[in-house]
Amino acid sequence: MGSSKRKDESSGAKEKDKKREESRDGARKPRWKKFDGPAGTSEPIRVAVAREAYAALTAHAKEDLESEICGVLVGEFCEDDRGTFVDVREIIRGTAARHGAAHVTYTQETWNRIHETLDRDFPDLQIVGWYHSHPGFGVSLSEHDLFIQKNFFAAPGQIGLVVDPLGGDEAICVNTAKGIEYCSRFWVEGRERECRSEKPASKESDGAPAGAEMLQASLKSVETRLSQLVQTVEEERVANHRMLLGLGMFAAMVIIAAALYVGWQSYESRANPLKAVDANHAIVVPVGDKLYTFVVKVIGCQLPPDVETKYRQAILDQFRGDIERAEKAMRDAGEKAKGAAPAPADNASKAPGKGDGK
Repeated sequence: MGSSKRKDESSGAKEKDKKREESRDGARKPRWKKFDGPAGTSEPIRVAVAREAYAALTAHAKEDLESEICGVLVGEFCEDDRGTFVDVREIIRGTAARHGAAHVTYTQETWNRIHETLDRDFPDLQIVGWYHSHPGFGVSLSEHDLFIQKNFFAAPGQIGLVVDPLGGDEAICVNTAKGIEYCSRFWVEGRERECRSEKPASKESDGAPAGAEMLQASLKSVETRLSQLVQTVEEERVANHRMLLGLGMFAAMVIIAAALYVGWQSYESRANPLKAVDANHAIVVPVGDKLYTFVVKVIGCQLPPDVETKYRQAILDQFRGDIERAEKAMRDAGEKAKGAAPAPADNASKAPGKGDGK
């Protein structure tokens, strides 16, 4: 039982290794499929790229504008009445690769992760090429790029796609019987895209003319890079200006809204003009040991709660003061009345008459 299990695992591993070799070497038989592009093209090889794969590749290249990025192109080698073409369906990012400003290297860890992703997510597809970026330095293949193309993607029909995310240029090279050649165009969902057809920078093309061409290409790349940097700085300046303008407008709107809110609150909480209300109320106010009853005519008004409380307390205090003053005035008046009354006579007047001795 264990032996058969080990045999199954061994056969599965061999099958997986075989698929990996076929995926890397492009040994699978081309599948019959109709090409999305037009007829009558004279390219070293026709290349069709799915829209999702192209969008993912472009996004990956724009994530790092200082260093090169890389990955592999996954799809199928297909065939129609006009011959063989490459159908790129997906991409797999080259994680764990060693990369710098002008180079990128596939490590063993990179290949392990690529094949794990290929076996897990795209078991029916194979590696049909690779891609990498040249941020701001054109799309010519360097010596290092040629080494990768010749040693890791050497199968007939396998392509290398180079993109410059700053300049917007693209180039595709392919292995042919004549060596590495460039394609002048490729197709994304049937839409044609032009490529830069530059010669690879290899040792096979030494000499003064080639050196002059390389120098001219380098100067052009530097000029393109400088113009792109100037454009980037200008775009950032405009973006910052717009951001500051937007923040200023937002702050002004907040201040205006706050002022309007405060004004509205003041308007709502203001005291309305007083008006008579047809109602009388009796108020009993204690003063000392006596109780006084007042009949009050109600006057309507609208005040804030805290002001209304203070206003009521002030009215009561005024009532108490008025009553105390009235009571004092009454006492003073009583005492004054007592002091002004005539004193009684000590000797009564005698009437003239019989007892006067005459």
